[in-house]
Amino acid sequence: MTLKVANCRRHVVGLLVVATGLGMLNAPGASAKTYTVKTTGELTEAVVEANGNSGANTIVLAGGSDSYAPLETLALTNTSGVQTIEGPSSAPSVRGQTAIINGSSVVPFPSQLFKVELGVSATIKNLEIGASGGLGTSAIEDMGSLTIEDTTLEGNEGPGVLVTDGGTLTARNSTVSEDSEFGVLDDGTASFVNSTVALNTDGGIENNGTLNLTNTIVAENKDLGDCKGKATSSDHSLDSDGSCGVGALSKTNPLLQEHLLNDGGTTPLHSLKPGSPAIGAGDEAQCPTTDQRGAKRANPCSIGADEYNSTPPTITVPAEIVVEAEGEAGAEVSYDAGAAGFENTVRTFSCVPASASTFSVGATPVKCTAVDGHENKATKSFNVKVTPKVGPPVAPTVVAGAATAVTQTAATLNATVNPNGSNVTECTFDYGTSTSYGKTASCASLPGAGTGAVPVTASLTGLTASTTYHFRIVAKNAGGTSQGSDATFTTAEEPKTEPKTEPKVEPKVEPKVEPKVEPKVEPPPKQEPTPDVTVTVNSATVSAQGAFALKLSCPEEDASCSGTVTVRTLTAVIASRGHEAKSKKKSKAAILTLASGSFTLSGGQVEVLTLHLSSKARALLSRSKVLRVQVTIVAHDAAGATHTTQETVTLRGAARRAKSAAVAHTQRVFFRVSLATSWGTLSAGE
Repeated sequence: MTLKVANCRRHVVGLLVVATGLGMLNAPGASAKTYTVKTTGELTEAVVEANGNSGANTIVLAGGSDSYAPLETLALTNTSGVQTIEGPSSAPSVRGQTAIINGSSVVPFPSQLFKVELGVSATIKNLEIGASGGLGTSAIEDMGSLTIEDTTLEGNEGPGVLVTDGGTLTARNSTVSEDSEFGVLDDGTASFVNSTVALNTDGGIENNGTLNLTNTIVAENKDLGDCKGKATSSDHSLDSDGSCGVGALSKTNPLLQEHLLNDGGTTPLHSLKPGSPAIGAGDEAQCPTTDQRGAKRANPCSIGADEYNSTPPTITVPAEIVVEAEGEAGAEVSYDAGAAGFENTVRTFSCVPASASTFSVGATPVKCTAVDGHENKATKSFNVKVTPKVGPPVAPTVVAGAATAVTQTAATLNATVNPNGSNVTECTFDYGTSTSYGKTASCASLPGAGTGAVPVTASLTGLTASTTYHFRIVAKNAGGTSQGSDATFTTAEEPKTEPKTEPKVEPKVEPKVEPKVEPKVEPPPKQEPTPDVTVTVNSATVSAQGAFALKLSCPEEDASCSGTVTVRTLTAVIASRGHEAKSKKKSKAAILTLASGSFTLSGGQVEVLTLHLSSKARALLSRSKVLRVQVTIVAHDAAGATHTTQETVTLRGAARRAKSAAVAHTQRVFFRVSLATSWGTLSAGE
């Protein structure tokens, strides 16, 4: 007999957890009760008490950054009413309140995280369940009647759900994704309504019983495909490889976002891209009121857990900002701008130039761009105007020019006056036959309040022929009075009266006009866009020495991209199991930094960055085999502006032994062991 191991289902009996802090169990006949829990210990105790309390009990988990990490299987045994375990209610505006239950700490390994016993009716909703089970062991084993609503099962070490013979599963507005084996193993009856089963490693759904698909996507699953065993019934559903027998939308690409992302609501999902054939393709008679995020569904609705809408984000920017320059470079300007999605989460938002950039003198447009989870894009702009620095008033700058139109009795005096930004209230020429002057002539017009040299003139009459005159320009503004340097001119001689003698004509002297000097205005520095560096592959294999590679992409429009990469656990984990056992002290679960590094890329290039896990990280990976991590990329541009991108990546330990082709198929193994003792013969089997 050939033993096929890959999907061998181990029906591990769930351990009954023991209450430590809730006191004695309620006596039989007690009424239904609601338990509100915030810690792993409180969750474990609440399950024990609910198992002993007759009626339909509800356990409500608080959401937040910390995950719940039980140490034993949570077995549900109460058959007297529906037993509900739920996280915070979902709505598009709610984000960051996810209640995450992580099964990586359940012992012995592998074990189920949840077990619904025979005859038990249970509901799980508004939860994210991951890192549970193991080879041949599901995260949830359903021997009773289980309903899953608005919930995501992702990244589990074994199948997401095992429905045993006689068990029933109803999944509504839920996502099963990225599990290491099949997403769902169905030996009983499994019904999916507006749900998404995608990107699971061994396959989507293995159907050995009854499988009903309504408005559901089963797509992009690996190895054995979307379905192993066609659906018993299908209503307006979609598969990507034709293996589920769904009808019109068989072998159809649903255009899902490649990664699980929070697009509003309390749980992550695969959002639909624009142009997806799943948009508006559901059976409107079967459409739920809302989707997994709590967003209102259209009618007809979209197929799958996500309801698509094409409304772009709304961007809020300030009115024109006007500031005075701080120096020659201009001024550093900070501003508030933001974006909000319409029932979608804004995935990226940036403004160029960024807030706190240095803006040069003049008007600079700022363009803000927002993209939501459905790839709807919006842009909006405003201006930042930097005016020249205004200091104390400065007296005018005056320069005398040459006199023109000089005759025996008249002349025109010329000069330039720069008001230096303050209004000139007085403008005159002092003149006379010595530097004592003695006479004054007003400028023909005032030069105003500008910042450039302005020509001024004054016409003199009644002068004496053949006489040298001295003159200077005088101008006054709020900054003071300025007097120009002395200049001279000589009037023409009187004509001689000797007979037959032509009068001597002095050659005409053209006035020297000083050229107008315009101030040099430096162009504003080119504002480079903030680089947006992304990870091109969402999984990586870690070597035995802890090394792994990330492929980073720099946009073509950027000359280069540089910055840092930090890899952390997606959820809080217990990093040192072995030390904990020795010290007999419980370690607190926490977000763990696994690796970090820096990079410099050329524009339009994809390059590999090799990182190394810390010793704690290698120990954690060795224990869990697969880690879903958060990769934070902080990129910098030439002006110092930064742009942060976060993506989710799956890390897998290097395989220690080859997996035979036969491993890919499911095989049930039944065995019986007989043990002869002095008291008789003991038998056990599966």
